[in-house]
Amino acid sequence: MIRRMKYSVIISVYNAEKTICRLLDSLLNQKSDNCEIIIVNDGSTDNTKKVVAPYCENYDNVYLINTLNSGVGSARNTGIKKAVGDYVIFFDSDDYISKDFFKTIDKHITNDIDILKYNVEYHGDRIPKNIFNTKKFSTTSGVDALENFIDFHIIFATPWMYVFKKSLFIKNNLYFEPSCIHEDFGLIPRIIGKAEKIKGIDYVGYHYVYNTQGLSSNQSYIMVKRRAFDMVKHYDILTKYIQEEIKYTPLKLKFKNYIDNSLKQKEKKLKGDDLIQFRKILSDRNIE
Repeated sequence: MIRRMKYSVIISVYNAEKTICRLLDSLLNQKSDNCEIIIVNDGSTDNTKKVVAPYCENYDNVYLINTLNSGVGSARNTGIKKAVGDYVIFFDSDDYISKDFFKTIDKHITNDIDILKYNVEYHGDRIPKNIFNTKKFSTTSGVDALENFIDFHIIFATPWMYVFKKSLFIKNNLYFEPSCIHEDFGLIPRIIGKAEKIKGIDYVGYHYVYNTQGLSSNQSYIMVKRRAFDMVKHYDILTKYIQEEIKYTPLKLKFKNYIDNSLKQKEKKLKGDDLIQFRKILSDRNIE
């Protein structure tokens, strides 16, 4: 018989042998008996599998799923489908959580809360340290939260600053886009928009460590180009979402401006024929 859990933590890992132990230790030191930890090994070529094995042997709530390398989106989707928790939480293998994480979120999670947002401490020098954070806010609808996040000028389309009710994904058949970079950008706003009730707490629960060797920091031109053109796919997904599902006109305009600017930012690092092609894409979408 499968034991029911309140929380399912989903960790996508790829060549994370140097960092995964810090995250797992920060999770297991919580001593929470209402949480399962699902590690999806996305085809690592280093010793990640070997490093994780003792955790699976010593803890009955830690599970390892080995897959072929298909990207973080596919790995997270695998975790969602395997999860038995009422809520899913996504963590990256470079990062770690505060010592009182589950104790704190448990105080705020009730049956009618679809999403709980907490704050993030950023360790690095690439972006402003408070760019993910909001002041606490009372329970509101997901649509209202989207408007507030855009008005706050924060980065909100990341999965590791929320606790999500798993049914938001399952009932709405919403998953991360496979084999694409920026998989968060195209999905998280739509998940938030589906929430009837979202609440924000003034608590730093997550520690995001900027990894100069990680995918998001890879500045090779091949990756710059891929990030730009993958973003187009997510842009089109969100454009359709805005047109079909957002009824509130002021938010339609704000959200469209937000995704227009996000896509246009990708133009800056392209060159040659790629730049010409990308400008054509922008023009076709009436982005100036």
